Amino acid sequence: MTVKALDVITDALSLVGFTSFGEAPEAEASALAVRTLNRMLLEWSTKSVYSPAQYDQSCPSNGTASYLLGDVDGGPTPDISTSPKAIMQVTIEQGIVVWPTSLGTLADWHKIMPKTIQGVPSSAFWDYQQGQSRLYLWPIPVANMTVRIVGIQDIATIRNAQSEILLPADYEEALVYNLAKRLMPHFPPSADANPAALEEIRFIANSSLSGIKRRNANMREMRVLSDFPGVGNAGGGNDGYLNWRGRAV
Repeated sequence: MTVKALDVITDALSLVGFTSFGEAPEAEASALAVRTLNRMLLEWSTKSVYSPAQYDQSCPSNGTASYLLGDVDGGPTPDISTSPKAIMQVTIEQGIVVWPTSLGTLADWHKIMPKTIQGVPSSAFWDYQQGQSRLYLWPIPVANMTVRIVGIQDIATIRNAQSEILLPADYEEALVYNLAKRLMPHFPPSADANPAALEEIRFIANSSLSGIKRRNANMREMRVLSDFPGVGNAGGGNDGYLNWRGRAV
């Protein structure tokens, strides 16, 4: 489910007293609200604690060590069209077989020698860049394997007031009241404005956002025991799969 941007904008402008109940916002006020809303969504993405979406993308291995994530104008064609905000897990898959990898940084990748060994990757290294990033694998996977990346993605911004915000419906109150709070400096309250009502807007904005943070804090990694012989409960060991079900905090 998504949230209609026009509903959020209309309600927020009504809360700050710029429009009357049921009145459509003027074009300039609507454009200001869209810009303010997008700035807020970008901030929530930067503080990825607010993002409810999970990044789960995959691509076929091509016999090379590196894979480009994210599409930018004028840039090279990516292996996966979007880049994650954070990577939590990289697995190599072939049929029903799944191999986990350990995650490292670009600095760790530079220490790997030799880089030409082929096989099943045991390590993944992420060169994080805004817009486009690159993932390196070692050993180099042969062709026809699947590289799967799980992590956190950005909250998408909107193009105009007619767009839909790609967030669940339970984010709507936080969107409306936090947008109203940010619009207040642009529309100073009139002399007869009720200070208690303005304070209530600020209170609900903070409270609703805190609720989202608490909900996201409960989204954790879930460890699933392996059913392979000699691993996990089957063999008395401690190994298992890391099955990503949400977001670490």
